[in-house]
Amino acid sequence: MSNRAANKPTECLFEVADNDLRTLSDMYRNNEQNPCVTSLIDNGFRIREMVKGYPMRFASPLASWRDTGTFISSIEFDRCVEVGVYTLHPDRPEESANAVFSGLMFTKRVNFDSARRPVVFKEIHEGLMPVVRRVIKRKRARIAKEERCRTFKMIKEEALQFEISVPDEENVEVKPLSDVHAFAVLGNWPHGLTGEDVPRTLIDVNGGYGAFTGDGQLASWALKTMAGQVGFVQTAERYQRRGFASAVVKTLCKELASEGVHPCAVVRADDAASHNFFDNLGFKAVNTCYDVYLRARSEDEGAGSSRT
Repeated sequence: MSNRAANKPTECLFEVADNDLRTLSDMYRNNEQNPCVTSLIDNGFRIREMVKGYPMRFASPLASWRDTGTFISSIEFDRCVEVGVYTLHPDRPEESANAVFSGLMFTKRVNFDSARRPVVFKEIHEGLMPVVRRVIKRKRARIAKEERCRTFKMIKEEALQFEISVPDEENVEVKPLSDVHAFAVLGNWPHGLTGEDVPRTLIDVNGGYGAFTGDGQLASWALKTMAGQVGFVQTAERYQRRGFASAVVKTLCKELASEGVHPCAVVRADDAASHNFFDNLGFKAVNTCYDVYLRARSEDEGAGSSRT
């Protein structure tokens, strides 16, 4: 065995202890470049207390979170593993690039070789994309899809002032969702999902709100994502342009704001309608990020294209 192989680290990612997660959350509380991180950590902490052993984890490359706030999150769904990469100053990636690279390259916590649960890098700040792409290349993984997104943020004090109403003649009421509504969310979501269990899981552990007609039909909805954000905002086609989505999102935003969170939403960069929707509600675009969907290794077998 060569000295280089013998000296290669076997594990660079170490779990952030529960009693340190609060400190890590506070480090990001007023971080404008990462407006969703505090809610991600706080929401993850809540879920893990509610469901013991829930597969949502926070780990840091060689405990670098104490100096640069660098950590990697992972959430296991039935058909994918969502991975997030965070550092306090993603606009200065040279401060954390080596830690991020080592943490993703030399770990057993993120399995790039899974045939059942491919890795999905979620909401990676544009400043960290070069190091993520470098890891993907070194891991000889293939990219199935890459989406450029924009993060929208609202100040919590403004969200608390929302007045929520729907047209009286519609006889519509905004109420919490239950897991039986996951099928409607799944069936109407136009962008595709990495797993059919995602809407059900989100509703089970986080909740969401829907606008229900007088005869019980679900007209519009919004879910609370794993990062404690506003997500999966959609209105069934026959009920569009009646103000239902605004009422639902305002309700969820007020709930988030009452929990001390600045409501955020991540929207595809090419989705002009959603940009206008959040602009009209008072959200402001604060950063650019990417979702990167890797292929499962089983999909790679027999593929003839060159590696990414």
